[in-house]
Amino acid sequence: MWENDPVMDLLPVGGKFIDLKIPVAAICGPTVFLARHGFIENVAHTSNGRNYLKNLIGEYRGNDLYVNQPSVSSEGIITANGIASVEFARDILGELSIYEEDTLKRWYDFFKTPNLNDNL
Repeated sequence: MWENDPVMDLLPVGGKFIDLKIPVAAICGPTVFLARHGFIENVAHTSNGRNYLKNLIGEYRGNDLYVNQPSVSSEGIITANGIASVEFARDILGELSIYEEDTLKRWYDFFKTPNLNDNL
């Protein structure tokens, strides 16, 4: 759905949130919406791959700021690829300052480390 841009009603909302410094988060397809409409033209960001975005929207403003990482948080905009849900959640929690850094690291390690006993 996001790849075909049918959610134009969100365009003013996204712009207003960014103008007001309210965090905006997009994982997988919604990163296309952000790129297509210039919301990530001045911030580091990621998606399902540089070619994913390029194949859907061509060159976009800010494509030189693409970072090949599972999740990226930059200036209140959090983006992630479709299989990085834990990294995405970590970056959202970090942006919102829900936990202190040490607690957030332990939270992340708990979900990403196979040996759970070491994380308790």
